[in-house]
Amino acid sequence: KIVAGYDAVKEDYSSSAFAMNIATSLKECCSLAIRLTLKRRSYNSTVNIAELEATFQTFRQLLIDSWKFEVYSLAASCLNTKTWNKVTIVPLASDLKIFRCYLLEKGNLAQEELKSNPNNEKAYKLLLEVTYCRCMLLNRNRGGELQRIPLHIYQNAPMQQSYEEFNEAISQTEKILLKKFKRIVTRGKRDRGVPVLFGPDVQQHLQVLISLRSNFVKESNNYLFPNLHHDTPITGYKVMQKHTKLSGAKNPDAITSTKLRKHLATMSQIFELSPNDIEQLATFMGHTKEVHRQVIAYQMTCSKRQKLQSY
Repeated sequence: KIVAGYDAVKEDYSSSAFAMNIATSLKECCSLAIRLTLKRRSYNSTVNIAELEATFQTFRQLLIDSWKFEVYSLAASCLNTKTWNKVTIVPLASDLKIFRCYLLEKGNLAQEELKSNPNNEKAYKLLLEVTYCRCMLLNRNRGGELQRIPLHIYQNAPMQQSYEEFNEAISQTEKILLKKFKRIVTRGKRDRGVPVLFGPDVQQHLQVLISLRSNFVKESNNYLFPNLHHDTPITGYKVMQKHTKLSGAKNPDAITSTKLRKHLATMSQIFELSPNDIEQLATFMGHTKEVHRQVIAYQMTCSKRQKLQSY
């Protein structure tokens, strides 16, 4: 309780999530201590092994039996109360427009510089980061899902998959989009398949990046968005943070992968999508329909207040 910042007067935790989750770590520590104690039996140790083992077992059992009543229940209640009253900021449409225009301008500029000088590392890095941000802006993936896309998955993905059975079921607009957009599926949270779409101009930028890849990226780096001269992918949230501030948006802190996902879920509430459409959207975002409704979607407090006032 002390470590989690418990206030006995207010009956509140300064770090409710820590108080809820630390029990798991403590149980793992007890299990590890028991294993180490048992291993010491093979040595001529003067420590009373049985007494140590009994102490750890007792403490672990106390955690299992008493933690949820002594700590967890109050911490969960405090966390829920804070969540209900927390103001969630979602990106403004004007800021998203500014950010998109900035990415288009910088991407085209970097591409032109690479055409004139294929060894321009600064331009290559800029084009790489801008392309990542554009993919994030379109797909609203989690940062880790997008930055860890393997290169071979993108290269081996077919451009178009045509099914005669569905030609009559889709509109002309959807047929055009099918021809222009490239789709891959990458690994998401809990090993769910998460689709990622690439527009025509993003594909063009990626083609430039792949063609010049050997000049800046180690051969052992197998990521589509690599960290130059390293074996790791780029750090997505840092890239987004950097370019949102450079774009001139009024509230750059609101343009993050998490808040972009909340923005998309909130818009789906406004448009009053059908249950089938919501399920498809949730699948595209890489989570379940229940998570979409309960966690991701931003509570429309203003619209609810207006509805109550009209009654």
